[in-house]
Amino acid sequence: MYELLQIRAQLETMPYKNTASLFELRMVLMNTGTLLTSRHLANQRGEKDIMTSKLLLSTFRNVRNYYHILETTKEAHEQCFKNIKELALQDLVSLYRKLRTSNVVNMPQEQQVLSAAR
Repeated sequence: MYELLQIRAQLETMPYKNTASLFELRMVLMNTGTLLTSRHLANQRGEKDIMTSKLLLSTFRNVRNYYHILETTKEAHEQCFKNIKELALQDLVSLYRKLRTSNVVNMPQEQQVLSAAR
C-alpha cells in the first residue's frame, strides 16, 4: 500500500518538460507494473484473495495499455503525457481505496479468528 502512495506522489509531482518526460513516465509505469505483478504473485502464494487479484490485474492491464499508448504516440506529446498521467493516477487512487477498504473489513475478521484459536 505504501508503494502505491509513493508512485502516486511521484506521478502527481511529475511535470512535462520535453519528450524526455515521456521516457520518465514510461519508467514510472514500468515500475508500477512490476509492483502490481509482484503483489498479485504474493497474493496468489499467500491469501489467494480473488477480489484483490482481480483489482491488481485490472490496474495492471490499464497501466500496460497506457505504456503502449506512450510507445506508439508520435505527436501531441504534452497532451498525451498529461492524459496518461491523469489516467494512471485515477487507477492507483481507485486501487488504493478499494484495497484499503477491503483490508479494514478483513482485519477484524482475522483478529476474531485469532481470538477463537486461543
